[in-house]
Amino acid sequence: MSVLPMVLRPLAAEPHLLPTDDPRVSASGPDPHQLLLLGAEASLLHGVRCHGLGVAGQLARRMPPFTGHGADVEVVPMRRLAASALDRGLHGRDVAHVDAAVVVAGPAPLRRGSANRLRDLLAELCRRLPAGVPVVAAIVTGDPSPQALLRSAVPADVVLVELPEAAPGRPSDTYAAWAGAVARGLAPHVGRAERRSAPVDEPRRQAAVNRLAGLDLSRDDELGRIVASARAGYGTRYAALSVIDADRTRFSVRQGFELEEIDRYDSFCASALHERRGLLVRDARSDPAFRSLPSVQDGTDRFYAGHPVEGPDGQPVAVLCVFDPEPRSDGTDDLVLLRDLAVAARRRLFDAAAGR
Repeated sequence: MSVLPMVLRPLAAEPHLLPTDDPRVSASGPDPHQLLLLGAEASLLHGVRCHGLGVAGQLARRMPPFTGHGADVEVVPMRRLAASALDRGLHGRDVAHVDAAVVVAGPAPLRRGSANRLRDLLAELCRRLPAGVPVVAAIVTGDPSPQALLRSAVPADVVLVELPEAAPGRPSDTYAAWAGAVARGLAPHVGRAERRSAPVDEPRRQAAVNRLAGLDLSRDDELGRIVASARAGYGTRYAALSVIDADRTRFSVRQGFELEEIDRYDSFCASALHERRGLLVRDARSDPAFRSLPSVQDGTDRFYAGHPVEGPDGQPVAVLCVFDPEPRSDGTDDLVLLRDLAVAARRRLFDAAAGR
């Protein structure tokens, strides 16, 4: 199902332009909400050079002022806004961690008598997401739409947000207006559902690690700067970007030490890999989960903070971490900065894998 040409024409300052950067966009803030953004490419990012200027980036930046949380928005482009297309759109995505989903649609489905198809898509999406996770239908209404027809396309448990027609001028201006409307409609509902944990799909994750094997991360200047920034930001003796292989933790980029690898399960990073929102251990000697680790026993590590770093296909492949022999007191650190730097590392891995 395509978006109506009337939506495309005002966005067509560069009509064939679509971004090729990382389709996951993040905004800084504590305990970030995970959002899925579904729709046709034309209605999400047509005419802009990067996802940050499309609806995803605009939405990520507009959510934190409403919620007080950071935001991670992942674009899920769909050729057809239909329930039958969800398998392809959601393939490989871990929806157990999703806090909300937004479907952007043009007015075409309503005027073409396809309201039922859109309704089926929204109902199926609600069924696949964890209970209580809000779904927003953001519909470009164009000409005044009969409310009865509009409501027939949106199930009662889905939040309806009406979007204005695309305005002449820069596409990013239209996307900003749409994202603002979605953020205002979504904010009262996001974060209410119970967050679920789900095990990492280890075969898929290991395959993603293997695909990075040809990259010499130790020589990547940008990754080196990211690790150095983490070390300076937390004032620790050590910092690293650790790639978690099948049975080894490899310190691919490191600051303050020379050790190249250790047994996977002798490292904090093996645990941090599974913590979607990061791991903070202020004094490992008093923590029964970590006090038996060799690096804690020998006095190398007492304070540790780590945040997983996803590879180009969304699988957690590495951990950005800082650690120190001195413990920290409660309330002296949080993971906001580390998460922001982990996002920067994720973007760099995406570009490096693409040869940029």
